[in-house]
Amino acid sequence: MRKLTTIGPLALMAIFLLTPLATAAPDTAAPPEAAALVERLTAAPWDGAARLELARTYYQSAGLARYFSMRTLLWTESAKRRGDLQPLLPKVEAERSRSLREQLQRLFTIRPDDPAGLLLAGDYHSFYSQKQTALWYYQRALANAPDSLEARLALADYYLFEWQPERALAALADRQEPLAALRRGAAFWQKGQYHMALGYLVQAHPLPLEYQATREKMLAQAYLAVGDPAAAAAVSRGTSGDELLPRVLFQELKGWVGWLAGAPDAARQAWADGKALFPDYRFWDPYLNWLAYHQGTGSAPGSGGQHWRDSDLRSLAKLWAGYEDARKDDAARARQNFLAAVQLDHRALLGFLEAGNQQFKKGNDSAALDLFVQGLAVNSNFAPLLRQRAEVYRKLKEPAKAEKDQKAATKALASAKSALLNGTLTVNHEGKGLLILSGATKDLLGFWFSPDGSHWQWEFWWGGPLVLKNNPDALWVLPAGNGLSGEALYLQKTKAAAPAVTPGPPEISPTAVRLSFSEPVRLIVENLSSGGAWVGEEAAQAFAIPLAFFQPGHQDLRLWYQGASGIWRRAYLTLQAPESPPQLPVSIALEAQPFTADRRIRCRVMLQTPPTAGLEMSLSEAGAADPAWLPYRPQAEIVLSDGDGPKTIVLRVRDRSGTVVETSTVVEADTQPPRVAQFTFETGEPERLALSWQTDEPVTAELHLFHPHGDWQELAVGPWQENDYRVELDPTAVVYCRLLLKDRAGNRVLYTPAGLNERLSRNLPVRFEIEDGPAGFIKIRPTDGEPEFAWSVSNDLRIWSAWRQGDEPLVWRPVVQPGVQFVYIRYRFNGEDTRLMVQPVPGAKN
Repeated sequence: MRKLTTIGPLALMAIFLLTPLATAAPDTAAPPEAAALVERLTAAPWDGAARLELARTYYQSAGLARYFSMRTLLWTESAKRRGDLQPLLPKVEAERSRSLREQLQRLFTIRPDDPAGLLLAGDYHSFYSQKQTALWYYQRALANAPDSLEARLALADYYLFEWQPERALAALADRQEPLAALRRGAAFWQKGQYHMALGYLVQAHPLPLEYQATREKMLAQAYLAVGDPAAAAAVSRGTSGDELLPRVLFQELKGWVGWLAGAPDAARQAWADGKALFPDYRFWDPYLNWLAYHQGTGSAPGSGGQHWRDSDLRSLAKLWAGYEDARKDDAARARQNFLAAVQLDHRALLGFLEAGNQQFKKGNDSAALDLFVQGLAVNSNFAPLLRQRAEVYRKLKEPAKAEKDQKAATKALASAKSALLNGTLTVNHEGKGLLILSGATKDLLGFWFSPDGSHWQWEFWWGGPLVLKNNPDALWVLPAGNGLSGEALYLQKTKAAAPAVTPGPPEISPTAVRLSFSEPVRLIVENLSSGGAWVGEEAAQAFAIPLAFFQPGHQDLRLWYQGASGIWRRAYLTLQAPESPPQLPVSIALEAQPFTADRRIRCRVMLQTPPTAGLEMSLSEAGAADPAWLPYRPQAEIVLSDGDGPKTIVLRVRDRSGTVVETSTVVEADTQPPRVAQFTFETGEPERLALSWQTDEPVTAELHLFHPHGDWQELAVGPWQENDYRVELDPTAVVYCRLLLKDRAGNRVLYTPAGLNERLSRNLPVRFEIEDGPAGFIKIRPTDGEPEFAWSVSNDLRIWSAWRQGDEPLVWRPVVQPGVQFVYIRYRFNGEDTRLMVQPVPGAKN
């Protein structure tokens, strides 16, 4: 039993729709393609399937579907990039989105736990940045449909946009469909595990058209991250469409492909073209200035950086200018620019360090000491500042303090870490130094790095690891970005295991290719001949890859594997794959909900043997012509034909040879709400009311009772006999009664027994009369009552009209929705003893 006033799922759904529905003309503004649905709902407002389809129509026509599919392009973009790029997402039509909101309210009065409706509501709230409410709807949808791929994808999308990759992976569970693999690849990218990201992104095929640009972009980034810029260039073609967002992103990516491939002129041209395409992106000028300064073909931006729309970027410009002035032996201007960098970013460790160095060189020991102290107040583990302060103390003849700082600098090498950012200094598959950063990289603008803490170099964060020209054994890293400035990491190179792990020769069996290694590894197999990837996420010493992963004949493979050293290595392999054996399992099974009120249903496809790449399947209603063949997947959706009654769903599975096996299941389509065939009540002794009713089909029944002091009570009622229900209640403790009936397909109806409520109202000391008023309004007035009688009205037990006396009618606007309508009335005598009742609205239907 639960009061409706308790904060819970129903209360949250009420919060979802704060605007009364009576303010809208709900269905008349529907898109033209929804005319049939509007007509259907006009005749049957409790048709949940039609209501859901209409909500989906508004979702599409408002532009929300395009918005969320394109927002996936921003999964791997940092916060500052997103800030400039989000305005390029497709526009959402406000009026249509409000209509979606209204249709969802109506849907939830019929099906409060409809998973598809909950997902639409989650997207609605996510678009309006109501994050926690959106998350509640996504989680509620998954709880009601744990096998739903759509629910898992929506929840993963939410976590990916919030940069919570572990939770995204947990939401995906063990789903392996291409759309799930796409999200899995994005999650591993956010975790900084680029090889795993590559494996899943290669695996994410085929995809719907709206996700192909997202895959291309992330796949190019993954190839860049693992050190294959040629492959990145091959897949980063961009899009031929008119959407500005993917064009800008691919233009930026082409610049990074050029830079990381050692072609700075190509990078410069790509970023210059990007600036012409979308000048409002804050990074174009910093990129171009950095590129010119890095190559020695231009000067540092200096005061020109003042026009950059970001304090972190302006601080960076001042640091660049300071180093340029120092190179020219202009100590005064160098010091001025280093101090300006600190003014723009009060946690800029490099600004404190270099400004102090300039003061020290000039002989201003006290000023230098003050700057070093200020910098160490930001981060006491930054050894270069400790060492420089020790030098000042030596010059000031304070050897004890100098010795203390020197020891602290040595000790700081082990404790210079960040709670927000993780770093690894290792080598790549070519033996070159590799810097990998992970953690809060969504806030990372870029970083300064130095092997010894004296000569610093800047690198913009492009999203992936940095291949170092030299191969240092240790590295200082100073990140810049929201919440990251002031952090300092001292990284020492990961020691490679000796000897290096190596793969053994492949062993081909009739069903699989076995790959073994000299120690347990994580493995990714790229099929360079026929495409696709196989991912061994869990470490093992041997892997059996199904033969169906390979096309018959010559196969070129690229292996990426990571052993105990943590270093990813690369190997190439060729094999001659035989014809795969028959792939059909001995039996297949098909599961679907046996009763449905929705024409769009999800089926679960089960095989006796694990699914393989060579299997195709078709899912259709019996009698359908030429059903489409698609790659096997464990879940599939089908839209049933119109009309109620049994529907036979046919599943066919075939292998490469064309051999087909078939099975079927029957689903009962039922879009009609249950009906009360007979309702009676009679007075029992002592003063008991015996209620009984019958229904035309099996239902779950709840008796909703409204008590004199303003509480709803929900009472579950089980059948006394088949479709026959009986219950007793105390008529003095109840002022209003209604039934909520739900059939096996999920259709719901609220039934209000008018005769019973008339009987219950006789116990009240006052009666009210309600009649129609102006359009959308009603008139309420008391017809009898005692002297000094006061009363007030509400639609929701929360917001009440002012207290009023007498029988002067109150013109009131009720909340209008399908089913029985009512308002709440409270009254009191002599200023005390407030009581409540409910009163039905004229014209309400059962």
